[in-house]
Amino acid sequence: MRKAIIIAAIVIVCAVAAYILWPRNNVPQHSYDWSRLEGTGTIRSYTDENGNEALLGVDVSHHNQYVNWPALAEAGVDFAYIRCGWRGYTAGEIHIDPLAGLYYNGARANGITVAIYFFSQAITVEEAIEEADFACDFADSHKLSHDFPIAFDMEENGVSDERIDHLSTQERTDIAMAFCKRVEERGYAPIIYGNEKWLDGKYDLETICNAYDLWLAEYSDVPKPSHMFAMWQYCSDGQIEGNTKNIDMNLMFPKPAEE
Repeated sequence: MRKAIIIAAIVIVCAVAAYILWPRNNVPQHSYDWSRLEGTGTIRSYTDENGNEALLGVDVSHHNQYVNWPALAEAGVDFAYIRCGWRGYTAGEIHIDPLAGLYYNGARANGITVAIYFFSQAITVEEAIEEADFACDFADSHKLSHDFPIAFDMEENGVSDERIDHLSTQERTDIAMAFCKRVEERGYAPIIYGNEKWLDGKYDLETICNAYDLWLAEYSDVPKPSHMFAMWQYCSDGQIEGNTKNIDMNLMFPKPAEE
């Protein structure tokens, strides 16, 4: 009996691993060659087979406090995703990030392209559209580049009475899609941020991956997912001289040749 239980447990583990790692027919797959990935720790790089280099970026919010933009530029940072705003975890009110304007000025003054993300706690499609309009209004007023997509970022926060706790996978997917659709209507490209727990668990991966670019958060030497993603947040503890807090580091990969 004990042997049968052990065998059954092994079978279940293997089945779960196969489900996670095995490509699904209707989900677009990437063709990145990770042997072309270089560097460890804070600064990493990737060059595709045609010699196109990934762009190096950071993402920041007021939690980063002081950001040394000259040091980031010196380190080779090409772009910065700034949190333009967020919706509250419980009350649900929209707030502008108090350092968004300062970060924008600092990045621009040092030749770093500015992009934005919105931290969502939307529980309806209507709230998602409201968040998208807030982000697009910020982009319009700051004349942001259309070359970098506006990012939708929904995450759990581990606080009691968190308003997104009881959303279903379909509801979360509908909310993310509504945000992205509104961003498109406003003339910008969208992207959906998340770790694999969110991208392939909290959302319907097939729906979002076929519709929009994904920004994968995975702190590892090499990304494990086989599905397509356009950006990779590879660490949250980047250390660049002069910054008071660790910083999130990212690579934006070259577009595939067929695009």
